[in-house]
Amino acid sequence: MVLQVIRKLMIILVLLAIVCSAAAPPAAAFRLTVANRYDQSKTFSVLYYDEIVDKWLCVGWYSVPANGWKEYSFANSKDLPYAYAFSTGWHGGDRSENIQMIVTPSKFRYYQDEPFPEGADAKLVTFGKFDIHGGSAQLVFGGDRKTEPVKAAPAGLGDKIVDIAMQMKGKPYVWGGSTPETGFDCSGLTYYVLGQLGINIERTADLQYHRQESISFRDLLPGDLVFFAWHGAEPEHVGIYIGNGKYIDAQNTSGAGPGATGVVTVSSFDNWNKKYFMGGRRFR
Repeated sequence: MVLQVIRKLMIILVLLAIVCSAAAPPAAAFRLTVANRYDQSKTFSVLYYDEIVDKWLCVGWYSVPANGWKEYSFANSKDLPYAYAFSTGWHGGDRSENIQMIVTPSKFRYYQDEPFPEGADAKLVTFGKFDIHGGSAQLVFGGDRKTEPVKAAPAGLGDKIVDIAMQMKGKPYVWGGSTPETGFDCSGLTYYVLGQLGINIERTADLQYHRQESISFRDLLPGDLVFFAWHGAEPEHVGIYIGNGKYIDAQNTSGAGPGATGVVTVSSFDNWNKKYFMGGRRFR
């Protein structure tokens, strides 16, 4: 009698397992490997369109450590051929196929170097498309941007960049500053100076660096941006080349971060900073 009860229970358990297996959600549509070549951690979000529920689904925010990588698995998106990602570290995909969405502060948070605009009710955000092949996809932060070819410098524009930059000489170094009234940090100075001539560039040195093709030291022209790195593969400092082996930059000569102090000054390429020179960029 006991054996019969056990057999019946086993049959019931097997049937339940079959039912649960049939009702289970589809296996993960893809595994996403994310590599981060920055010297600081990067966050990203993944978005995809689910035809079953007829909705765009933001599957969450994830973080990748500095100079590291992680693999993520995304379920309930069977046979997905592509998805979209947002991160300040990755600008991939075909721009014509990227999507833009209006997001609100309560449903979207920015990476630390791009806070949500103060007082804004919503913001237009671009998600870059990436393809999925054989159930897997890859993103690389800091290494997959499509660079623009180096352009010949229009006559006189480089000199105008230098002239405006030299007018900022003596202004205080202020971490996060990008105006003559508040002071400048290194990328704030380049962002401001080029902006005065209608040249729109990214706000931070790492994004400015990855936007264009590299220019060697011997090919630098006045008005080119010059980038330096002391500790890793990503730029930590930027200035504006003024010619004759010199550049102007906002230097933090004391301290680091929000408490740093310094001044906008002219520096010379010597053996020390040539050693840490990464390359130039021409935004004109």
